[in-house]
Amino acid sequence: MIRFDSIRIALNGIAANRLRSGLTMLGMLIGVASVIILVAVGNGSSAAVEASIQKLGTNLLVISPQLTFGVNGPSPATTFDEADVRALQDKSTNPAIAQVAPVVNASSVTMAFNSTTYSPSSFVGTTPPYVTMHGYTMAGGSFFTRA
Repeated sequence: MIRFDSIRIALNGIAANRLRSGLTMLGMLIGVASVIILVAVGNGSSAAVEASIQKLGTNLLVISPQLTFGVNGPSPATTFDEADVRALQDKSTNPAIAQVAPVVNASSVTMAFNSTTYSPSSFVGTTPPYVTMHGYTMAGGSFFTRA
């Protein structure tokens, strides 16, 4: 049973120490708000990372040449050529591979059209299957074709 004397004493204590009571309530409010904000930021960043990983696809395999290290130090990376791409695309030897898209990354490229030039910070040269493999969509225009 609630005793009204206890409530009266508590309210008198709050009224007598208004500054201390106000600061206590402000501290609790800030503490609860900061916990809520931290949980929300954590959930949001977790969802963003999960979406980025999901965008890569669960069945996408990227093969890159690497430097090899021997007795005399690192040797140049092995490169892939058209024969390697055709070998991966061969359905008789690789029936589980649905699509293959070779990629060439360039860091110093200058594009020119009439009197206008443009130098992007990075450039990716590839084939049309690259778009569907990565699930890219375009807001306007059209993707490039084999032609």
